[in-house]
Amino acid sequence: MLVEPKFPRIFPGQELFTLQPSLGLLALGASLEKEGFNVEIADMNVENDLDINSCFAVGITGHPVQHKEIVKIAKKIKAQNSDIPVILGGPHATFCTESILKQIKEIDFIIRNEADFSLPFLLKNIDKPEMFGKIPGLAFRKGRKIMMNPTEMICNINKLPVPAFHLLKLEKHFKKLDEVSAEFGLNNLTMSLGLCASRGCPASCTFCTARLMLSPKWRVKKPERVIKELKHVQKTFKPWLNRLEIDFVDNTFNASKEWLIKFCKLKIKEKIGIKWRCFCRANIVDEESARWMAKAGCIGVFIGAEAANDKSLQMMKKGIVTGLVDKAVDIFVKNEIPVIVSFMVGFHWETKKEVMQTLRTALAFQEMSPLIESKVFKPTPFEGTELWNTLKKEGLLKQDRRILKNEVIDAFDISRRKGLTFNHPFLSEKELDAMIVWFNLKTAITNLNFTIEQKDIAESLKVRLKLLIGITKTLGSKNIFENEIRKIGTLIEKPEKSEIQILDKKLDLTIKQIINKISWR
Repeated sequence: MLVEPKFPRIFPGQELFTLQPSLGLLALGASLEKEGFNVEIADMNVENDLDINSCFAVGITGHPVQHKEIVKIAKKIKAQNSDIPVILGGPHATFCTESILKQIKEIDFIIRNEADFSLPFLLKNIDKPEMFGKIPGLAFRKGRKIMMNPTEMICNINKLPVPAFHLLKLEKHFKKLDEVSAEFGLNNLTMSLGLCASRGCPASCTFCTARLMLSPKWRVKKPERVIKELKHVQKTFKPWLNRLEIDFVDNTFNASKEWLIKFCKLKIKEKIGIKWRCFCRANIVDEESARWMAKAGCIGVFIGAEAANDKSLQMMKKGIVTGLVDKAVDIFVKNEIPVIVSFMVGFHWETKKEVMQTLRTALAFQEMSPLIESKVFKPTPFEGTELWNTLKKEGLLKQDRRILKNEVIDAFDISRRKGLTFNHPFLSEKELDAMIVWFNLKTAITNLNFTIEQKDIAESLKVRLKLLIGITKTLGSKNIFENEIRKIGTLIEKPEKSEIQILDKKLDLTIKQIINKISWR
């Protein structure tokens, strides 16, 4: 059995982002079936219980935010049958291997990085300890020692089997989607299904774990192979195709222009009508590729702009300059492809002026078109990244060792909304949160205006607004804007231009007062 833990509810509406089935487990399920194993996938986001009676081993995957759920599941398994091997994988396990095996006795094995070949190898030799040292990426206990085998990159990902979509319990997934739709007043919420056309990322961003988890080397499937996977999706999801969208989880879907255009042409030729979204790198966006993406049903692109000044982009080794983001966003909007532009504020070198510069730039993007959605995140250092190593060297980490059994809120959680996960040299957490709350509410003002002007997409914008306010309520310093948050909540259903203008001026006055109280650096 392969298990995906339930995501803890961090803020209202998070279910909208965490109900995507685990692509990693679907890929591993296919690899295990290819080797003759019977496989069951249990997604705890849509299932209430875990039945291990027929299992001889259980694999769990998870993100750092899920560590409490992971431990809970492992303990439950061992309580039912202490002889069942429990195997952990995924980014959480890969970067915290030693601390997990030292602290959580219920976890027997960890497979680091890619497990497509290693997991079947382990299960075939699960009762042969003499073989453990030969399994790539395997970590295990040998007496009091933690043994960690070298990992091996999978060079040709075309040889991997098509993800085992048939293992999903689709009735349960869509039932859960219906429940969430009702809870948040939405209609026919669509399922996001992750697909992967490539692995690896050649970029060197200091904050990112992607190149560490899946190697810096970019490895891509043939366009024909991706089309084959989409056809499998069509067959498996046939009763629900009108409620399905694909999110390609590749770090850089547009890494090769030639590949991208060939994929788009094939998708059109094969008449595969499923809509899709992807991540694109700004410096390689061009008009021709965007036109083909639009023709092939692309309904969304995520671009990591990260900062509004080239100094910060250079510090985080982003490999782009600010002007390239402007150009890329403009190209996608001209081709009527919605764009999410992502920014990060609060890096340890950033001054308060630089933070506000980034926030104002993000607002400028947001105000250009309802097709653009600006999002702001805080940098979270993950163990193994260059950002983590730098903060540790400078003594800025709040906590440089995971104490898994005792953490109430995971201090390493990228979804954590209040404060920072490290000590900033000259920026207080309350000041940063106040500026981000102001940005979120100014963004809400822009979207309220769009709901008046853009009647055809007003309902979609209202959903965006509800989620934005839900996130804002989890930030520190939100009490400063308590009345404004409440007022926006009332304006979502009945936006009035004059009231929006009054609220907008009040927000600007409030942030001006806050800024004047801040000792700027």
